[in-house]
Amino acid sequence: MISLSFLSHYIDPIVDEYKKEILKDRNLSKFFYSNEELDKVSSKIKSFLKESFAQDDEEKVKKRFYKLGIFHASKKIPFVNVVSGLNYLKNKIYKKIFEDEQLKLLVPFLNSFFDTAINYLSKGYLHYNIDVLINEYKTFDIWQHKDYKRDLINWSLSISRYVKGDLKEIPELDPEKSELSKILNSFDFRVKCPDENIYNQILEIHRNVHNYARSLIYYNNSHRYMEAYFIYKTFLAETYRLLNDIDTVYFLFEINKENIFFKFILRKTKEETPYITIINIRNLKIINKFYGTDAGDKILEVITKTLENMLDPTQNIFIKGYSGDFYILHRYKPKDPYSFGKFLKKSLENIVIKNGFDLKFKVTVAIIEIKDILDKKELRKILNHAIQKSKNSPEEVIFIDKKQVKEQFFSEIHDVYKNVSIVEKAFKENKIDVFFQPIVDLSTGNIKHLEALARIKENGNYIPAGAFIDLIYDMHLIKELDIAVLRRVYEYKNLLKKITNKIFLNISAISISSPDFIKEFIEKMNKIKKEGVDTIIELTEQSFLESIDLIKFMRNEYGFVFAVDDFGTGYSSIRTVYDLSEIDAIRYLKIDGSLIRNIDKSEKNIKPVETIVSFAKTLGLATIAEFVENESIANKLREISIDYGQGYFFYKPMSINNIIKVINNAK
Repeated sequence: MISLSFLSHYIDPIVDEYKKEILKDRNLSKFFYSNEELDKVSSKIKSFLKESFAQDDEEKVKKRFYKLGIFHASKKIPFVNVVSGLNYLKNKIYKKIFEDEQLKLLVPFLNSFFDTAINYLSKGYLHYNIDVLINEYKTFDIWQHKDYKRDLINWSLSISRYVKGDLKEIPELDPEKSELSKILNSFDFRVKCPDENIYNQILEIHRNVHNYARSLIYYNNSHRYMEAYFIYKTFLAETYRLLNDIDTVYFLFEINKENIFFKFILRKTKEETPYITIINIRNLKIINKFYGTDAGDKILEVITKTLENMLDPTQNIFIKGYSGDFYILHRYKPKDPYSFGKFLKKSLENIVIKNGFDLKFKVTVAIIEIKDILDKKELRKILNHAIQKSKNSPEEVIFIDKKQVKEQFFSEIHDVYKNVSIVEKAFKENKIDVFFQPIVDLSTGNIKHLEALARIKENGNYIPAGAFIDLIYDMHLIKELDIAVLRRVYEYKNLLKKITNKIFLNISAISISSPDFIKEFIEKMNKIKKEGVDTIIELTEQSFLESIDLIKFMRNEYGFVFAVDDFGTGYSSIRTVYDLSEIDAIRYLKIDGSLIRNIDKSEKNIKPVETIVSFAKTLGLATIAEFVENESIANKLREISIDYGQGYFFYKPMSINNIIKVINNAK
């Protein structure tokens, strides 16, 4: 390189002229706070260029413009503005030297100077941007992020370090051999990104990022730094775009995982036969109510961790559904589905959760093979039906193959959803009625009290609401059922007073915790009381545990009396029953029918009931035995001093008019 110092006298007037152009341009002038600052910058540029023109050592020129690039990049001055200024200076000098025949000989040297200047200015910008990226991730805990983000960022940093010269070996440039490619092609990611268009777009961006990296390394190794700088900017932009698109996939999956999961399954059923395992936690709502939601959350958390450790993520993916059920999609059929289900159930039920006390839980497991499902609604029906069947199976583990689904499931599901129509119609058309089942004094055989039982009128028949009770809960209509029964009982108040002075009324935990229901209940039952009929509120043991404070309030404020329904099924706290009997809130224990129906068969069946009777007498509570189906059971109940009996041996549930007829005939 030769010195261009004899051209230095052109620099001052050209820079002054360029300064005027800057002042005319609103966008360029914004880079300077004042004219004084612009004057200072212009003076520095003049000195810098004159010193550079005087150099005959090309390496020194390179270093000067490299440092200039880093300086301008650090000041956030756009690269194109600096290059534009250098090109302006070069073109003006060209015009001057073309006016002199002898100076024309310097054109090649002038071209070489400015090409070198712009090239190493570009290198300065390039390296500054690389340093910014590297420094940004020095304080960034990359290991806390998902694998895809960690892999892509590490790879981008390796490319950047290689370009800057801090890394000797070229990083992997083939997208198919990258760590990210393994993730994008994984079973897990295909489930989380079921949209083919989005998935293909992500793959295309991934390939483009690697192509940009390949071009970047080529131009950098060829010392063509301006091209390398521009490609590096594009490389980073596309890398961030790729990260953003993958982040979006994971984000959308997290907020809508069940729908996306099912969408993928639906697509798979058209191509192959997927296998799905459903895990249902028994009585999760009760656990949340009794032990607190923290306990329920710990159960969900420990199941999640257990499944993560147990399942091969390349062959299985699982989610926790909105209801707390877990769904596992298997890439291939488990070797022995039923044995797998039993192993899964045993593994989960062996877990003991420390929550200030030892807490264990029960699960049901259904493994199902599905094929050619029409839509998401049908898929949900199949999965929900599988959960119900697993709950009803003796071992609480079932495997259903695609043949069973086709030949058995669809007819069963049809029956269930036929029942949905019946229930919906009954509520819509006000076809909820009430039958009454007498409660008999075992010592006299006389009708003493009545229990109100809901019935659904369908085609002239009255169907027990109990046949639909699980469905009614699933449809979130239990409060509406309780309200309908309440209003029917109120309608019959004038007839009821002719039969009994006490009416037993079942109320769900959901209804008793509803202010609207309680308000209407108190209003109507107080009016019935004025007719001489007291209301005994039947609550399950579970409901008592959930509603202790409300029960005390209703007793103290309104004088209501309660009966514990299905006593002996395992949820009650003896202490709770004792405390409520102390304030005369509980007066009756209704012994669960499962303890009564075989009481005449064996002495061992008598012991639990005798214990309950002894406990009740200690507290001054009356006992009522449910499911009294024959004379042998009735006699055994009298022997152990149970106060009242209820069941088909005495009377079936009847309409209010039929009960009046029965009583009149008895007279």
